[in-house]
Amino acid sequence: MWICQDQDSLAAGFTLTRLCLLQVWAWRSMSVLDDFVRMRLYRERASEFELLAETEASPDVRLRYRIVARHYRELAEREERADKARMAEQIKRAKLQRQQAEAKATLPARNDAQFFLVAAE
Repeated sequence: MWICQDQDSLAAGFTLTRLCLLQVWAWRSMSVLDDFVRMRLYRERASEFELLAETEASPDVRLRYRIVARHYRELAEREERADKARMAEQIKRAKLQRQQAEAKATLPARNDAQFFLVAAE
């Protein structure tokens, strides 16, 4: 979490607050990108260890390489599940915010006389 302290003047404080919000946004967007990069790297490492296992003559070493490859695949799958869960939560929050905004935007009910007076204007 980014902590921002306001400077002497209100304008400086506002500028710093905006700057800190931009930093938080950039950090979060980079975090999402980092998650995708990390998933890809885990899958690449798993592939590398699978290739090593295929070319290895020793059965014990081959088994160890396959175990390491399996662990990297599991890490990639966990990252993917975590990403899907985060996205589902964000979608859920966005829907809730939209519903709340729509509820605030609805006009209060008017009786027929008020409707015709407004329409006549």
